[in-house]
Amino acid sequence: MKKRMMLRSKVSPGEGTFYGPAKLGISPLTPTYHAMDRPLKGTGKPIVVNVGIKLIRLIDISDIDQLLTIDILFNVKWIDERLVGLIPKNESPSRVDPMQIWTPGISIANAASPPELLSEGIKLSNDGTVEISRNGLYSAAVEVDVSFFPFDIQEMEILFECPDYDGSQVVFVVNQQYSKTDVDGEEIWALDAWKVGEDTRISLVNGEPDSYLIGTAQVRRLFSMAVVTLVAPLYIIANFSFMAFFVFIGDFPTRVGIVSTGFLTLIAFMFVVNDQTPKIAYWTWLHMYTAMTIVVVLIVQVEVTFVHFLDPKNEASGDEKLNSIELEIKKQQFETDVALARSGSQKLDNVNLTDEDFDNHDVVIQAGVAFIRVDFDHSNRISINELMSALNALGHQLSRKEAEEILRTYSFDVPPNTLSLTRPEFITYCLDANKKNKINGLQKLVGEKRRDSILLLSAQKKACCGLSSKHALRVDYWSKRVLIIGYTLGTLLMLLSAKIHRENRIVGLAAGANTTHDH
Repeated sequence: MKKRMMLRSKVSPGEGTFYGPAKLGISPLTPTYHAMDRPLKGTGKPIVVNVGIKLIRLIDISDIDQLLTIDILFNVKWIDERLVGLIPKNESPSRVDPMQIWTPGISIANAASPPELLSEGIKLSNDGTVEISRNGLYSAAVEVDVSFFPFDIQEMEILFECPDYDGSQVVFVVNQQYSKTDVDGEEIWALDAWKVGEDTRISLVNGEPDSYLIGTAQVRRLFSMAVVTLVAPLYIIANFSFMAFFVFIGDFPTRVGIVSTGFLTLIAFMFVVNDQTPKIAYWTWLHMYTAMTIVVVLIVQVEVTFVHFLDPKNEASGDEKLNSIELEIKKQQFETDVALARSGSQKLDNVNLTDEDFDNHDVVIQAGVAFIRVDFDHSNRISINELMSALNALGHQLSRKEAEEILRTYSFDVPPNTLSLTRPEFITYCLDANKKNKINGLQKLVGEKRRDSILLLSAQKKACCGLSSKHALRVDYWSKRVLIIGYTLGTLLMLLSAKIHRENRIVGLAAGANTTHDH
């Protein structure tokens, strides 16, 4: 209660209080003083206005709308010689009304909206010094370069001017001692520096040189949350698409479904990226990383489709289902069949195969593949009907009698137990047909042509660029490693480039600030 009484004391016009200078009222200060006339009018000299601009806090930085909103406290001083001695020394300074004196009328040249004035006070001293303290919220349209968004550092300029006077009438001088800031950081941006300087620039209004105060806020984006919400999801979506590589390559629907889901998610995520960046005509760091991710996922989609195109019947990819033990057993079984064919061929009449013939691995492997294709019922024996169907499919009409002759000729059992060929017998048949084909050349018999044509069943269809189904596993093997490792390295390199750019930007701005200070 006692404190309230003290506040209410000494409040009569013209009397000072313990919390501020006396107030003169709103009547004219002198009969000859005209508030519309600037000091030194008619002398040809400009009035020097000392200005201090203190940044109180960052209100908002919109890089999408390219707006900077800040809370600023102005301290503006000048000497009006017409008011010298008007205030007694024992009452100096005294508060005056803005309508009673001339003021420079400082405003923002690049204002985005009218300022919101929070407080204002004007004091007049005995020596004619006028001091204005004004606190307000100001929004300015600034230039924002988001090339390295979300790792960017910005220098945003606010241009303060005296709109009613040019540089020949009013000259600004910065009070550097007052142009400070206590802001240490914000939720999204960190303020690294606040500097104010004077400059003469061409006025946008009349094209004449004008005196400006340039307030520059150097801000650094705090990118941690942007990495979590924008960069990390892109990396996760890409790796989700890579999961298709770990699905059996014969399961084409599942593989292509995984990649398609990742690709469509990326397209939807692009709208999120666009909402977080201003409407610009150039690429940002985030746009380039998004494009790299889309390209990689698209390559995965093409690779999955291409592998299925090479091996549509899952012939080569069937081995992927087998574990290492099963593969070893399958290999040993094949080697056993070749060994049986080597020993069994010596029992056959009119068949003269040497060790060199059995060492021809390409023909031996092709014979084994052909056996699998001709053995339609998977009985591990080729019946007369299966042999006739295979040769007829190749355009060679084979009678049942001719087919029986082939089966008897290459059967290791004398007489044959059944009219069919085992795998060793079929391998012998293919090797013999291949050898006679080379010896006889164009003088081949019709029967030999038929026997030789069975090797066509084992030929790998050249699907594209000389690649066939046997290359499907190899393509998938290397794609899995190259794309996953390559994308991860690409991500690390892009993050490294952003880090280097950020550090160089900080060093460059610091060097520029030191140079300006030295001048």
